[in-house]
Amino acid sequence: MRKILIFLTFILSCSKAYKPALEIEKEGYKIKLLTEDGTLKERENKVKFIVNPKPNQFKAYLYMPEMPGMPAMTELFELNKNLEGKVFIPMSGEWQIIIEIDNKQIKENITIPLKEMKKHEHSQKFNESLIGFFFVKDTTSYKEIYIEGIIEFPKNKVYKIVPKFSGYIVNFYIPFEGISIKKGDKLFSFYSPDIFRIKNEFFITRDSLTIEKLRVLDLKIDDIFDDSIIFRSPISGKVSKIYLKNGDKFNEGDIIMEIVDNSQVLFIGDLRKSEANNVKVGDIIQVKNKKGYIKEILPSSDANFIKVLAIFENDGEFFENNYEVGKILKMIKGIVIPKDAVIRTGNKDIVYIYENGNFKKFEVEIITDVKDGYLVKNLKEGQKIVSKGVFLIDADARLK
Repeated sequence: MRKILIFLTFILSCSKAYKPALEIEKEGYKIKLLTEDGTLKERENKVKFIVNPKPNQFKAYLYMPEMPGMPAMTELFELNKNLEGKVFIPMSGEWQIIIEIDNKQIKENITIPLKEMKKHEHSQKFNESLIGFFFVKDTTSYKEIYIEGIIEFPKNKVYKIVPKFSGYIVNFYIPFEGISIKKGDKLFSFYSPDIFRIKNEFFITRDSLTIEKLRVLDLKIDDIFDDSIIFRSPISGKVSKIYLKNGDKFNEGDIIMEIVDNSQVLFIGDLRKSEANNVKVGDIIQVKNKKGYIKEILPSSDANFIKVLAIFENDGEFFENNYEVGKILKMIKGIVIPKDAVIRTGNKDIVYIYENGNFKKFEVEIITDVKDGYLVKNLKEGQKIVSKGVFLIDADARLK
């Protein structure tokens, strides 16, 4: 008798205590999921199923659908013949427990960690904090079209510095070619007997005629008072060529240097052909918060993209060969709904309309993305659709 008591004590000490974590009543079965602490967490969980009536076949697993940047996941409950075993849960979040029992399939949505026992009761009553609604209306929104491209300076707008007088170069303020300059920057100083005579004339007469003579010669009165006279750049751009050096003589009509005019810059970008019908010549485009306009849409042999040429005024913030992203805003009118209101399955786009206390599954046609959501067909003004918690509604509908 003493040996039997010792044996029973040993058996009881080795038995596992389980607490209920989940209860499902479906398809004529009452299924209880028990765990060591009454929870399911992100870890390996020891589990036990109790099923009434007793099934001939039983299999259970957890399923998380594919999400952006993450593949679908399936985690099997490893059970013995007594429906006792373990399951490993790699991450928390929204899962679906799927039970295959005697050629039937039962599904239940759960949230990991599962903190307390949940009994499934199909109902269209939901926690108000989890569900939100949107009233459909005809509105105005904007479609954002993005174009990736390169900044280039025009190569055909070359300004030649050609003096209308003769003289000698005293000093170049531009030490070498390739330097960007702004309109009014000093290019070089020089000595010229012709300008010296005009300078003396001004000291004597102090009249506006002398100032006008200097203007015709591309000079300013303030730049002629030193021993050497200053010649300033008439444009903004990049010095592409310097033909003389300090001390060289020049005559009227000689080319002293060349400047590529980059007061305007070109943006050459790739526009998706699927967006081509939404863009036209003259459309406003933004790059670096600067506004330009589409000058030309160029033909392309590329299967997916066409070239777009845009013009921007250059205030010194654009740099040649820089990669930039342009944005075009196109005004769109119609039925626009939030993106969170739509379930996109790949084949169909679904919303849930709420009317007469019920949720009605409804297929919509998405025309295009817009700034505030999707521009869609098939909905009417005044309809009330689910905009928050739509996946909860969809999951509940699937369990019917």
